[in-house]
Amino acid sequence: MSSLKVRQIKAKLLNLFEKYLDLSDISPTDQEREPKLLSRCLAAYALVMTVGCTPEDAAKSVWDGSDDDGIDAAFIDHTENRVVIAQSKWITAGSGEPSAADIAVFANGVKDIFEQEEDNFALKLRPRLQAIGHALDVPGTTVEVVLISTGASQIAKHGTANLDRLLQELNGQDVDDTDALVSSTVLGLAEVYASLASDSSVEGITLEASLLDWSKVSDPEIAYFGVIDGLQLKEWWTVFGRRLVAKNIRHALGTTDVNLQIRETALNDPDHFWYFNNGVTLIADAAVRAPKAIGSKASGNFQLKGASIVNGAQTVSTLGRVEDEESLGRVRVPIRVILLDDAPADLGPR
Repeated sequence: MSSLKVRQIKAKLLNLFEKYLDLSDISPTDQEREPKLLSRCLAAYALVMTVGCTPEDAAKSVWDGSDDDGIDAAFIDHTENRVVIAQSKWITAGSGEPSAADIAVFANGVKDIFEQEEDNFALKLRPRLQAIGHALDVPGTTVEVVLISTGASQIAKHGTANLDRLLQELNGQDVDDTDALVSSTVLGLAEVYASLASDSSVEGITLEASLLDWSKVSDPEIAYFGVIDGLQLKEWWTVFGRRLVAKNIRHALGTTDVNLQIRETALNDPDHFWYFNNGVTLIADAAVRAPKAIGSKASGNFQLKGASIVNGAQTVSTLGRVEDEESLGRVRVPIRVILLDDAPADLGPR
């Protein structure tokens, strides 16, 4: 099954990115041409998943060629005041993971970006390096380090140690500091496939949601409301990133005092999160509910088609970057889902 998923991912990535990538450094007769191309496609998709940029902008942010110091792509996200740095590994079998040695090279490359060690980068990459350096000098800028592959979603302890060491060096000794400006994300076959399986447009997003203490509003328009746990919101953010909030005018607003307070509450007082948070509102074209016991509304499983978050982007994006999944499982967030399929045509935009 994994090899079939990789095959489907390959076709979709090539269709999305090949026409935009600079492949001038790869000879048509290069026996490694295809894996090199696919690795670049995957690096570009890491940016699409994380930032929500267009395939063309993502492809232009790929660091092609030799002397890239372990960096495969980098993007300055001015909307959220952050820098995303990615390394990609194409694994044809769909199993396994990037090697600890490759992750170590990547970690060193990230440090070289911070320290602006230009000698470790090809001449043509140095203008990009300098642009990132200028962005890092702006107070409030955050950095997301992304490791993406078509393999495992969790990496072994030696690879994890390299990422943890990097975060500790860049953030300081307190790795649980709620003000930490550098974070890491590992995306594997499961996340890449789930994201690509949904249409690339916002309208194509389908979300699986388990709502607690839910109820239904039938008039004048159909809607559901209830409670959702923070771990589900993190899973949404990991798979879809800013595609979740593309219809939200403010998006996630980057690192703000409110976002830091959201994170601090999730980590240090998860049981009271519901009392402090305004919740999440999303619109969906349709909702399919799994059958439950008659009269039971304690919990309900929903499939939300054509979903987009229109309020609560700060909450979702912040919880999406919280590492403590035990605390996230205890977080409860108010949520309402407004259905558009039988509603007036202007309800969604309004």
